[in-house]
Amino acid sequence: MPSITSKELAKNLLDQRIIDISDGFPVVTPEDYMDLASVLFHAGVFRVPIVGFKTVEQITTLALVSTEIQEHRELAKIAQLDKTKILFTASLEGYPFSDFDPFYAYLKIILSKGEVYQRVGRGSDYFSPPLSGVGVGELSRIFAKIGTLMNV
Repeated sequence: MPSITSKELAKNLLDQRIIDISDGFPVVTPEDYMDLASVLFHAGVFRVPIVGFKTVEQITTLALVSTEIQEHRELAKIAQLDKTKILFTASLEGYPFSDFDPFYAYLKIILSKGEVYQRVGRGSDYFSPPLSGVGVGELSRIFAKIGTLMNV
């Protein structure tokens, strides 16, 4: 079976809009992540809101991949989330780059050609739970094959 290209994956993610990343991000290598990030960024996805919430006995983490809606409030509305069950919010912001600013949170991605940093927003203006504790642990686990969270 042929593997799916970054363009095909990006189209699938945009068609789904809300993706469950609880078991991991849809790509598993840093290079595949960069390919996908490039395709999504050029399509107009400049921000990917992420919300983690408590279900019966686990944490479910959803991400919104859209060229139109890029806010936590809209993700929660579309997914019909109960605000009281939200444990953390975060977002992937912009396109990964090589400059590191110690004042921001990042996903550090080690590539064969060097390292890059994907800015990680630490929370939502609309929801109170910022990225800390359980959220850092969940995102670290979700992105473990792609990179390492820093400055969170």
